[in-house]
Amino acid sequence: MRSPTGQPVSPAQAPTTVATGSPGAKLAVGRSAATAPRLSPLAPSPVQRVGVYILGLFLWANFTLPDQFLLNHLGWTPRIRAISAVLTLAFGLVSLAMFRGLQLRAGRFWLAFCLWMGVTVPFSYWRGGSLGVFLHTVEYESLVFAACALAVSLKQVRTLIYFSVAGALAVPLYCFRFGSSETGRLGIENSSLANPNDLGFHLLMCFSFLLFLVFQRRLLLRLLGAAALAAVLVCILRTASRGTFLSLFIVAAGLFFVVPRIAKFWLITLFCCAILVALLATPAAALHRLTFIFVETEGVEVSSQDDAQSLGSQLSREELLKKAIELTLTHPLFGVGPGQFSDFVLADAKSRGEHIVDLRQHNTYTQVSSEMGLPALFFYCAALLMCLRMNYQVAKRAWRLPGQQVVVAQSLCLFVVCLAFAANTLFVHAGDLFYHVHLIGLSLANFLAAGNELGPFARAPIKAPLAPAKSPV
Repeated sequence: MRSPTGQPVSPAQAPTTVATGSPGAKLAVGRSAATAPRLSPLAPSPVQRVGVYILGLFLWANFTLPDQFLLNHLGWTPRIRAISAVLTLAFGLVSLAMFRGLQLRAGRFWLAFCLWMGVTVPFSYWRGGSLGVFLHTVEYESLVFAACALAVSLKQVRTLIYFSVAGALAVPLYCFRFGSSETGRLGIENSSLANPNDLGFHLLMCFSFLLFLVFQRRLLLRLLGAAALAAVLVCILRTASRGTFLSLFIVAAGLFFVVPRIAKFWLITLFCCAILVALLATPAAALHRLTFIFVETEGVEVSSQDDAQSLGSQLSREELLKKAIELTLTHPLFGVGPGQFSDFVLADAKSRGEHIVDLRQHNTYTQVSSEMGLPALFFYCAALLMCLRMNYQVAKRAWRLPGQQVVVAQSLCLFVVCLAFAANTLFVHAGDLFYHVHLIGLSLANFLAAGNELGPFARAPIKAPLAPAKSPV
């Protein structure tokens, strides 16, 4: 018998199939997690071992953006991200396990989302532009399945998380060294993070991965994680990104719900201390801008030009949201074409003699629905929700097994990564697709590896938060 990765599996490792409805099936479903069979991890092939480190380099480069900084400061670029992406895909194909992620419904929904994007191209407002967007998407989304093909054990998934953490640690250092606040909001000039909202989104993803250090048992790693989280929070508040600020509280609330009571106190203490440090280190102008989250835009009197710009930005977002919903309702099946929202709205405004300045959508969900139709939105949301549920399931199973605290930490980390992405994309346009490898690719690989090493998961609904005997923190 062979595993989904193509490796031989011993009879002791092979999962037992029980007919549905038989007494054995009822026993298997009713069996507690503590007595569930523990299986040995799959033995990765040499191709998979090397490929994991190449994929880790890609994930590290996604956060640190070394090509952009080397180009700006040294005048040359080694193209680390592009080369590592190509090599990762090549190693994934050679491993002969690229379809491993399709064993899970989340993987099948994500593939359906990518394929539906291709279906919408012939119906696009500008077919040539949409074709380019589709090909770019295929290039990066294939890495989601390459991650499943290469990371076949929980240890390998953890290695990829460490690469992401290493990249996340560098981002606040970049902000303090190269960040500019000339406009009153933090941004990194001459990079893809020049826009404060994009930088805030990037920092929130860094924040989510850095929680992995806080979940560790070693005090040194906890202290490093706490210091890094405080630095990231300072940078987030300096961006004055209202969407990221709201997403922080959504992430904190979600994490507070899933951790056990013994960890809630430490979580609240850590969060309050980090927020206090960040507030003390944040300029008053940035904090003032964040207060406009709670202000009605209609009939508001402003006392400064900065306030007027803040309210104008909020009004512009509201109008674009209404336009995206309108396009979704008028083009419910295929949308206006991948990447064509701006072109379509601009052409429509010109035909009516109107002038529009900001055409960037600030909501990824309406971006998907208006450009690719409601089927794409369904596939997209279904994949994200299933990744959230899978990470929660792994954490719940590992928490009830002895000696699996590190598995709990990595699963909770991935849960927070998915939650942060899902929350913040309500307020920003996730134009760059590399975040999907971090959250969907690693979530699929983590669940498949956990199913092999911790025992098969019972298909039972989750009705209560985690309730383990011990906390990882």
